[in-house]
Amino acid sequence: MKTIATYFAVFILSTCLLAASAQNWGRRNLRIGIVAPLYLDSAFNKEGYRLGNSPARFTMPGMDFITGAEFALDSIPMAANNYLRVRYIDSRSAKESLEEQIVSGALDDLDMIITSVKDKDFAALAGFSAKKNIPFISASYPNDGGVRMNPNMAILNPTLRTHCEALFTALVQEHGSDNIYLIRQPGDQEDKVESIFKKCNRPDGKPLLKLNVITMGDDLSLLKNKLDSTKTAVIIGGSLNEEFAENLCREVNTLRGRQKIKLIGMPNWEGFAILRNGSIKDLPVYFTSSLTTEDLDASQKKQEEAYRRKFNSEPSELFFRGFDAVYFFAGLLATYPENPMSHLEDHAALSRSSFELKPVFVGNSSTIDYLENRHLSLVRSLNGRLSSHW
Repeated sequence: MKTIATYFAVFILSTCLLAASAQNWGRRNLRIGIVAPLYLDSAFNKEGYRLGNSPARFTMPGMDFITGAEFALDSIPMAANNYLRVRYIDSRSAKESLEEQIVSGALDDLDMIITSVKDKDFAALAGFSAKKNIPFISASYPNDGGVRMNPNMAILNPTLRTHCEALFTALVQEHGSDNIYLIRQPGDQEDKVESIFKKCNRPDGKPLLKLNVITMGDDLSLLKNKLDSTKTAVIIGGSLNEEFAENLCREVNTLRGRQKIKLIGMPNWEGFAILRNGSIKDLPVYFTSSLTTEDLDASQKKQEEAYRRKFNSEPSELFFRGFDAVYFFAGLLATYPENPMSHLEDHAALSRSSFELKPVFVGNSSTIDYLENRHLSLVRSLNGRLSSHW
């Protein structure tokens, strides 16, 4: 297996080569900043790589995102006379925070920013994007961060509200007459999920579905007493907590011989170990997703195989998010350098990445607050494998 030191060395070398080649072409450079938590100052000192031969888990998400970006840059069909100069920016630099880099003007020359950041880094870059009027692409953070009036901001990983609304639509179409149980535990996120489903269920004050909300503690064995065993039960796991999800999966698995049950989880369940490793046999679990690796086209499968050969491991979700975001938006900038965000639909026909970006208006605003990807699939996880349900 390649050491993590080699992984970083390859990354740094390729970064330098990308910048140098753009400068030497002597043509117009289009500057893209790709921002991720790389922790390079923690990984290296004057003597070199300081974390040994074992991968440091806190460095891997950012590195996988960057690796996906690099693979995408090698695949983009470049428009004539437009060339990309890519700069990788460490949002976890110990020498200069992202906010300090913005204040210093270090990012002022960028034409586009593509990120895998969240919380205060997300807010700082969104504000910078609005001020400088440049596209800000959030590839992984499923949240708008309270940002408003920034039509240059695109959220590619749909928000929890969008996922819940899409799931509700699927329930109306497929389970309109069944008993629906929203099983949750106490918590603020769970309150939000319940509120979204209740609002969807009563658009005109009259319920569309037989929706039963059940709040439970740690003992999920009591669930069997809450269900009508004579009818099909559609159970929604209304929590983003991994331990709760695992316990609910195990409990539903024990009840399947008692009645017909369909289990639906939240979008982040896709990354939970109990579904990834297939430890519960023959239990299908459904959830909405904007990204599935099962349905990769031939070219993307080639990238996946190249990753395995290079690093002797499986690519993570962030590898694919980095690949898709950079392939679509770097290609968009190269094709329409003057106003890329005005050609989203035109470019969608040319790209293999599946994004359906729609304007979001919060409240009664007449100004676009941001763009959000509404391309979602209902995915089935069974024995560690994913497949699209629709």
